[in-house]
Amino acid sequence: MAYELLEGHLPFKGDTAAELREMHLNTTPPDLSIEVPQLQLIVGLCLYKAPGARPAADWVLQQLAHAADAPASPGVQQLQQVSQQYSALHSRALAEDEQRKTLLERRKELFQYARQSFEHLRATVQNTIVDNAPLAKTEQRYEQTNLGEKITISSVTLAAARLEFVGPRIVEPERRSGPFEVIACASIELLQTSSQNEYPVRSHSLWYCDALHEGRFEWFELAFMDWRNHQRMAPYAAQPEEISITFERVTSGTQFAWPLEQLDRAAPHEFVDRWIGWFAEASDSKLFRPSIMPGKPVKRNWRGA
Repeated sequence: MAYELLEGHLPFKGDTAAELREMHLNTTPPDLSIEVPQLQLIVGLCLYKAPGARPAADWVLQQLAHAADAPASPGVQQLQQVSQQYSALHSRALAEDEQRKTLLERRKELFQYARQSFEHLRATVQNTIVDNAPLAKTEQRYEQTNLGEKITISSVTLAAARLEFVGPRIVEPERRSGPFEVIACASIELLQTSSQNEYPVRSHSLWYCDALHEGRFEWFELAFMDWRNHQRMAPYAAQPEEISITFERVTSGTQFAWPLEQLDRAAPHEFVDRWIGWFAEASDSKLFRPSIMPGKPVKRNWRGA
């Protein structure tokens, strides 16, 4: 309001509410054109982005009472200039800290959505198995990550097959680089305990990310293989922090064994039926290593590809 009274217009102009919001959050207002240094200083401090960097109301009132007084002495002017520079640096640091906190809170909120939708997906698969195979047994246990997070591992077992859902954990952005943002990761793993078959396990990753459209987060299924290490069973699940190179346009030993595919949360029929089919094969000791990988054509469909 003070800026508008002194300049005759608001500090920012935007065509949409979103543009105005972005400028209010991240753009430094234009300097005042008035030739009253004290007023420039007061209004400039009040417009700092971070609330903690703005002056107290009592200080503002005290300064306004003397804003029209005679110009300050050279020494005072020098001190005011240094103070203004320091205040600007302090404001920028506080604003960056506020932005980090805002991003962290946003990731925590998205993680809660990820857990809820993952639980729906897990329950759909496991309940379908139990409903159609009464002898199948379910189990749930908990493990802790190195960061102290508690991960839920849910499993269903029938004969030689054990299907495990390793629940989501939050992905720290500073530990991962890549073309899109990953909020959470989980996995689904099918173990086959049979002396008649030498293929013991198949696992796929599940990532909650905005792979296709920035800011639109969904669960995606994907899996990997390593053509340099034929002893490692493929397809296998991998953590987002350790597999970023697969998304780059470079040749690496790690490649996709299953393409990045978005799961339909409302109707995940293909995903559910496919894993139940593999579970049935493993129960009968007939789950074999895929003869062709990738299991589907790999399209570089993620943003930034």
